[in-house]
Amino acid sequence: LANGCGEEPVRSRPLAVASLGDAVTLDPAAISDNESAQVALQIFDSLVRYQEGSSQVEPALATRWAVSRDGHEWTFELRRGVKFHDGTPVTAEAVVFSFERQRDPNHPFHFQDFTYWESSFRNIREVRADGPYRVRLRTEKPYAPFLAGLAMFPVSIVSPTAMRRLGRDFSRRPVGSGAYRFVRWDRGVRIVLERNAEYWDTPP
Repeated sequence: LANGCGEEPVRSRPLAVASLGDAVTLDPAAISDNESAQVALQIFDSLVRYQEGSSQVEPALATRWAVSRDGHEWTFELRRGVKFHDGTPVTAEAVVFSFERQRDPNHPFHFQDFTYWESSFRNIREVRADGPYRVRLRTEKPYAPFLAGLAMFPVSIVSPTAMRRLGRDFSRRPVGSGAYRFVRWDRGVRIVLERNAEYWDTPP
């Protein structure tokens, strides 16, 4: 950006953020430590998110939602035109994939125990796509904090294409749709991210 004084524009430079320790995994479904979560939150989006500085929920990958009269079924309408960092589209199928790999122990990409799912999301009994940009979640019983829970990092939406290609290596080479994309991870030294120029929200 030019400073108005006729000097050379200021060029973008890397921002280094110190951490108390290295991340453990960058698969959001498997994270249980703060260091991993801090990085994953830059890489991935969820259906909804918390407003900055607030516990109020606002749209993210879902632009609007509705709940059935009995409180058992939630319907989410997805934002159109959003892409994962690998160029594939964020669709209802991707949302179903991201939830089902945690919910279903027989899913081919259910790699390990997902502790947050068991403690916070086991009320979810069914996840299905109703068209390319509509997702329905059915719960065992009505649960008042359900929407707020969906803003948490464990239910971030992952790229099914990348997960199928990378398998267990996804935890070290994550692909989301967030404000920053993963570049590399030098274990015990640094994790490098870069700005996602195609981010759907305010440019990072």
